[in-house]
Amino acid sequence: LISPFETDCTGWMVVSEDKKEAIVGFYRILRPVNHRFQRMKLQGLEEKTIYQIMEIEKEEIGEKSGDELMYVGFSVSDSSSGETHERFDRTNGDFQSRVYYLKSAT
Repeated sequence: LISPFETDCTGWMVVSEDKKEAIVGFYRILRPVNHRFQRMKLQGLEEKTIYQIMEIEKEEIGEKSGDELMYVGFSVSDSSSGETHERFDRTNGDFQSRVYYLKSAT
């Protein structure tokens, strides 16, 4: 999803055969300073399906449709871009990772 050869971040994704579940990983090598907001666009989902998005070992992020996740993506920004949401308190700095679990809500 995001090439580690073009940026200090990388993104990987695995989707089940029936496209009802997926695991997404976002990995940051070096934390940027004053970085732009970043979105990660997913692939291989069903466009009409609504997916529950949960960050592993944290809270549920919400629900989004497959077409929104693939064409708009979802935010992986943190305080380096001005994002001050509480869920990023522990994921700032170099060599950080976040793993998301997506499950069909419909």
